[in-house]
Amino acid sequence: MGYRDVAKVGLGGPVGSGKTALVQELVPRLDDAGYNVGVIANDIMTQEDAQRLQSSFAGRIEKDLIAGVETGACPHTGIREDPSMNLDKIDEFSENHPELDVVLIESGGDNLAATFNPELADYFMFVISVAEGDDIPRKRGPGITQADLLVINKTDLAPHVDVDLEVLRKDATEVRGDDPTAFTNCKAGEGINKIINSVERSVLFAWALALTLTLTSILIATVRTQSRRRSKSTTHNNCNNRLRSVTGNTELPTWLSVVKEITQLDCYQISHGCHITFQEHLTVTQSMNWLQSACRIQLVQSPRATGTVSLSQHAQMHMLT
Repeated sequence: MGYRDVAKVGLGGPVGSGKTALVQELVPRLDDAGYNVGVIANDIMTQEDAQRLQSSFAGRIEKDLIAGVETGACPHTGIREDPSMNLDKIDEFSENHPELDVVLIESGGDNLAATFNPELADYFMFVISVAEGDDIPRKRGPGITQADLLVINKTDLAPHVDVDLEVLRKDATEVRGDDPTAFTNCKAGEGINKIINSVERSVLFAWALALTLTLTSILIATVRTQSRRRSKSTTHNNCNNRLRSVTGNTELPTWLSVVKEITQLDCYQISHGCHITFQEHLTVTQSMNWLQSACRIQLVQSPRATGTVSLSQHAQMHMLT
């Protein structure tokens, strides 16, 4: 297990925008939804945010799954230019907690140019505060324009700082197009569910899809019955040629038999395809490398069920053509 085996969500934004408060709202909801969560708080010279989160999540999240990373320099260096300290910490999390589903990575407070290295964050949100003024989205910093989700926080302060939320909404839409924006008041827990839904849909659900290996209906129809194979002779020949190149067999075997015979994976058929699960004596890397090379397709390992891989329907159909 390592950092590539777990979903990673980054939170960036200026000092005082409410990133830590947002983490305090997100983690309990993710935990209640059944996800195993880890948290990293970046800062320049202190562990203060990490300690605050450890205190906040005491009794809910194991203490060693909440860590601070001291960048020693501008916060963006630790999340973009050189994310190695954060990646090492995620490796440590996943080694000690192989059941881990997702890690939230909070950046130290930074400017509007702060973005996350794609190796560190599968999805990142940029958090700004209403108190910073209603012109922030119009400034079009990379954090504003490139974030998967823009979070406009502390909406309760709008009437006290002479900010029009509709101006913020209009400008965010103009700058970000179809990319989503969420308005939140972490103090009252308002707007948090929209963020949870976005994270689940865009990150966690996408990873969960990789749990199931589905062979296309074309392939299943090809190998299920002799009559169907005759009616699909072109597909049959293409598939047969591919399998011969892999196994040397002259007859058309099922994909499950081929994979099980050569890789010694545990395979079983389901109604719409099959599951392939790695045996303990084979490493994930060895099995995935073989399948990718033999099938000329891309495999994705799920972080929620170690050793399960996914062949996309598109890739499978491409293989048959």
